[in-house]
Amino acid sequence: MVKYTGSAGINFDASTPELAEKGFDGWAKTYEADSDLHHYNGPKQLADIAKKYLKPTDLILVTCVGTGLELPHLHAAGLTNLHGQDGSKEMLSIANSKGLLKESFHELLFPGKTSNLKSHFYDATVNVGSINRRGLDARYMDDLVRTVAVGGVFIIGLRDTWLEPRPDLDYPYDLTAKMNEMESNGKLQLIERTVTQEFYDGMDGVFFVYRVQ
Repeated sequence: MVKYTGSAGINFDASTPELAEKGFDGWAKTYEADSDLHHYNGPKQLADIAKKYLKPTDLILVTCVGTGLELPHLHAAGLTNLHGQDGSKEMLSIANSKGLLKESFHELLFPGKTSNLKSHFYDATVNVGSINRRGLDARYMDDLVRTVAVGGVFIIGLRDTWLEPRPDLDYPYDLTAKMNEMESNGKLQLIERTVTQEFYDGMDGVFFVYRVQ
């Protein structure tokens, strides 16, 4: 059985996207308390970076929004024109209850497949904390970038653990190689790469900011 095993001690069967959704649904009620316990600062760090590149009028898609931890921080940064997507109905319900999303979409993302999210529609798409062993990985990047209009901004933040393959953690994906490939193919232009301290549980994070071409 493929399991999701998080630093918060959460374990569930993630052998299919549907089972993963069920697991995240079950985690929804305690997710924010668990995130606080493990000092998850990624959402605030995302907002601090996003406000350097985005305008208050920009339409922003928050992918894998979960319970919406980043939403208050984005609003505080003046970025209030927000749509959100998540694969967990229960987590998305909590995000919607905050009243900070103008639209939301419940959809499971599948590796290497095109979602129903609009193409070339958003001024920016942002994602934080979703790249991990049983979350998203390099295979999802084309679909996420597809949602951004030409000239728009794509921001992704993650623990530096997940940048390259980690056989010891059953993680074979190379995000660094994928993003370099998208740059080489002219799809993306790197604007900023920054390492942040105390991203999660005392571990460093890394954020990438790209211009979509």
